[in-house]
Amino acid sequence: MIETKPYSFSRSELSRLTALYYLRTFWFIFIGPFMFGILLMIFGPNQTTRVFGLVFAGWPGTVFVRSLLLTKKNAQAWIHPTVMSVREDGLYFESQTEPVQRVKVRFESIRRTIPILGYLLFQTRRFGFIPLKESALADPKHRDLIVQAIGNSPLPDGQGT
Repeated sequence: MIETKPYSFSRSELSRLTALYYLRTFWFIFIGPFMFGILLMIFGPNQTTRVFGLVFAGWPGTVFVRSLLLTKKNAQAWIHPTVMSVREDGLYFESQTEPVQRVKVRFESIRRTIPILGYLLFQTRRFGFIPLKESALADPKHRDLIVQAIGNSPLPDGQGT
């Protein structure tokens, strides 16, 4: 059994992870409006069209603000120290506060593991994720053991940035 040291996330840290995760996962959705907006700003026949082009081109940049608004409830849960343990049937998360809260995540419900900037994100079936700080692992080899236990391979580190 692998067990982490207690770790927690600030709201801004969780928001940044959420934004990077969505940009990395859904980049193809963000590139279309951006490119369309650039084309409208360059080739727009009038000022109104160019303003719409500016809105379309700027829309992907709002993902960081939107992720800050969307992570308010989750940040309240992750602000408390949490310990994750890997067992035969899944990942177990246990808060280190009173009352103790426990969550079990079965390996089958984890789609893949994504390393991003010193974090491991366990992507669930519904495109949500569960974060883990790699610094909370007692041994750097535990990262590979966790990925092996889940049964999928992470993306290369360079692709998570």
